[in-house]
Amino acid sequence: MSNCALTSGRIVDCKDQIGGLKTIFFCADYSSNIGQHMTVNGTDPLQIDTAGFTGWSAYGTPTGSTMTLYKYDLRPNLSSMTVNFNADAATGTTFFTQTLSLTLQKIDAATSNQIKLLCYNRVQIFVQDNNDNVFLLGLDNGCDVTGGTIVSGATDVDMNINKNAGSSKVLSVLAYRGAEGNTITDGNMAYGSLIAGSARPYVISTGNIILPAGTSLGINVTPQTGNTSMDIQVFMAVIEKG
Repeated sequence: MSNCALTSGRIVDCKDQIGGLKTIFFCADYSSNIGQHMTVNGTDPLQIDTAGFTGWSAYGTPTGSTMTLYKYDLRPNLSSMTVNFNADAATGTTFFTQTLSLTLQKIDAATSNQIKLLCYNRVQIFVQDNNDNVFLLGLDNGCDVTGGTIVSGATDVDMNINKNAGSSKVLSVLAYRGAEGNTITDGNMAYGSLIAGSARPYVISTGNIILPAGTSLGINVTPQTGNTSMDIQVFMAVIEKG
């Protein structure tokens, strides 16, 4: 018998769960020996019963006789955790990739410095969701920062959301207005169009544009020569993929 035989089934459970993340905890430093000191549940091998912090190699950093975790509270609907799994029958391998996408508001100098240190390190991260489940990311190899953006000097856009577009849900987004002469960088053009000078309003059908979690969409308008004043209003039909 193989060591990967299934051990249980699953029923349709109650509709009592809430999506989203509540809090994350960054370890002060990377620990290389967590698996040697944690206690795994006897029934569920993916459940940790006790962490065994005192044996972690980061125990005592930066303060002796303490396992230091730094808590970051999260705003609703702005951050997400995704686990992608890949299996290759040809090579007989399976691996899992854990991705944490965070949006932090009101960035200051101290927070910017912590982000810099996160980029340098590969600390383990505890993630608490809105159902109070806690996940440990980077058990063996830690977590590496792969990219991010710090936005400063952006101006909020007045948004009239949910204009009878067939849904009772409200889209929660961060929307910013650029300044005249600014350019959009670090992206790919999804759609371009020429607008007739007298067209009011002008409807552009772009088809489906899929935005992965943590990415953004920018709209750039170049007015006609001699046009010194123009009001731009944008209406978007957005569907969140489950």
